[in-house]
Amino acid sequence: MLSTHRLFSVGATIFVGCVIVPVANGVTLQPGDVVVAANLGTSGNPDYALLEVNPTTGNRTVISDNTTGDGPSLNYGPKGSTTLSAYVSYEPGGSLLVTLESVNGVDLLSAIMRIDPSTGDRTLISDSVANSGSSIGPYTAARDFGNSILVTGNQGMALIDPATGNRTAFSTFEGAGFAVSGSNIYAAATLTTLGGIYNINAMTGVPTLVSGQGVGAGPSFGETTDVALNSAGNLFTTDNGPSLVEVNPVTGDRTIISSSVAGNPVGSGPALGLALTLAVGLDGSIFTPSTIDLTTATSAILSVDPLTGNRTILSDSTHGTGPAFNLLLASGITVVPNVPEPSTLALAALGGLLLVAWRRRK
Repeated sequence: MLSTHRLFSVGATIFVGCVIVPVANGVTLQPGDVVVAANLGTSGNPDYALLEVNPTTGNRTVISDNTTGDGPSLNYGPKGSTTLSAYVSYEPGGSLLVTLESVNGVDLLSAIMRIDPSTGDRTLISDSVANSGSSIGPYTAARDFGNSILVTGNQGMALIDPATGNRTAFSTFEGAGFAVSGSNIYAAATLTTLGGIYNINAMTGVPTLVSGQGVGAGPSFGETTDVALNSAGNLFTTDNGPSLVEVNPVTGDRTIISSSVAGNPVGSGPALGLALTLAVGLDGSIFTPSTIDLTTATSAILSVDPLTGNRTILSDSTHGTGPAFNLLLASGITVVPNVPEPSTLALAALGGLLLVAWRRRK
């Protein structure tokens, strides 16, 4: 029986009466679906991919990889380079943005690609070396706001023209993952700085510390790498892998909601291990890809209950069907949003950002 959740096929053909209707490869993403970056190969022979993960069953389907979809390879970088990280975000039009960072000797390179989930096709938007504009170092995370893409890097933030790939400096803030609520751009500081959550002014690019050293009560941050928001506007961040932290955006107060730190655990279940990115599901659960056992390099996508801190495995080699996977060092994850349409939210909430992008092009 065909699932009503989604239809996909590989080289399939549907016969309707006497008419032959080809069905394209790809996935029809539904609200609540989890999308994660992963390696379907080995470290020596990688096959980097984007996977759709059913939020109920954990079943995995390839959206795009070396053999699914056309365009530049997700194995970004020259031959012999290693992809270090990938952040994923859902675009207003239904496509996916992925930032890829690779190392070739001592050179760090990065790219932003747009992926059509219905076909798996990949389009290169911007390259940290080939395209012109401000130097922000390797790209970390990116979000599409219609006529501009905001990207973070280890030397600052930039607005990227999606038509040309060229960059315009936006902020000197060295950011990692970020989330947007209204005119607020909440960003996690990179690993090269003290951990903290900042609010980046959408008109000026000036960062203000929301939670971190000297701001907000609660346990001190170690290294923050990503930020996510739930429907109530609460902030969540990763803190050096073993802990997930809720941050009050008004007071900056920090509360550990789940942790596998020895001697002071919060919640039960598999260890958080090396969990660097996160996304909030439609039911409020927090999803994070993690290397739950660093000794054996065992990978899983965890679901965390924000009320109890309990951790369960959503998808791994024994949970859900589909291709086996290993996770990247910073394996991006996103959740397909529910109504209202994300394009409406983006245009309504980010008028200031779009305006500053337009002004800087003039």
